[in-house]
Amino acid sequence: MPSTASSVRPTAGDFVRCPVNLATMEGANQSARTAVGALLKADGHPAPAPEVHALYQPEELRRLKEVDAALYRQGRAHILDTPAPWTTAPGDGRVTAPG
Repeated sequence: MPSTASSVRPTAGDFVRCPVNLATMEGANQSARTAVGALLKADGHPAPAPEVHALYQPEELRRLKEVDAALYRQGRAHILDTPAPWTTAPGDGRVTAPG
């Protein structure tokens, strides 16, 4: 096994800043690509770094993200973190609407 002069020990997973900031398989893949690129660079290897892809951000969700960021800055709950508008009927497990 060849030895390397590199002392860099990049970490992959949730510890790597990459364009996909999600705890998903896509985020893990992009994180691994970023870590491999750091290893190749630190080792002086001539291979090109793996391509790291940005997460697709649909324009339709832009306003919802702005509202979420504003609520977070105000210390308020996310709009979907409210109590559910239904309740479970005691004893029988049936779901009933309020009122």
